[in-house]
Amino acid sequence: MLRKGIVFTLASTLTAGVLLTGCVVAEPDETEATTSSEYTESTTTEETPSWTAYSKTIVNHGHSIAETQKKRPHEIRRSSTLIKNEEQAAEYMKESYSFKTKGLKLVLTDTSEDDPGAFLWYQFTAFYNDIKIRNAEFYVITFIDGTICEGKSNIKNCSFTNPKDVLSQEDALGKYAQATLDYRDYKFVEMCYVYNGGKKEKCKLQYSYHFYGENPSESYTIYLDAATGDFIGMVPDEIG
Repeated sequence: MLRKGIVFTLASTLTAGVLLTGCVVAEPDETEATTSSEYTESTTTEETPSWTAYSKTIVNHGHSIAETQKKRPHEIRRSSTLIKNEEQAAEYMKESYSFKTKGLKLVLTDTSEDDPGAFLWYQFTAFYNDIKIRNAEFYVITFIDGTICEGKSNIKNCSFTNPKDVLSQEDALGKYAQATLDYRDYKFVEMCYVYNGGKKEKCKLQYSYHFYGENPSESYTIYLDAATGDFIGMVPDEIG
């Protein structure tokens, strides 16, 4: 579950040996690049309305759009539309940004509805052929007087490793064990694509495995390149 709040570290650098929050992303390269997949993106921007009293039927945490900056780093669209629930958030996301490329889609994966202390947001994660793309999150953030859609729209330029071109999860872990002499009992977690935030890149497939220690402080997850079994990084379990 995401830490509730509007803390969107939407881009940092993926480096070998260090992995934060599951995967790390880099700030997008600002140079222009030829797109490798088609998409549609709304650039409609409406004037931010002044604060007014709102209906108590609207599910919201009481924040005004004036509390956030006028142009957020990954902002795609803002309007005076008021969002009441997940269904309306999904429709707003679809109106603001959608893919035409076959196999790419956005799926609602988290929300802060159960955290009244946070801005009210809905998280949508990109998937390619039903495989999650880590670090490719979009957000619909709703206020008492408007809504913002933001996200990593540079995903439109990505190409993707073919799952047929990678090792099995067992073989990848075996190669890692042989190279590091680490034969601990790892449990497979998932396979996902990893997006590093660039305007034009090939998203690689990655395997994650969890090690359950005798106590939480000894438990962690490792990440391996699915094509080679090379070690990418590890993240200890959160405690508390």
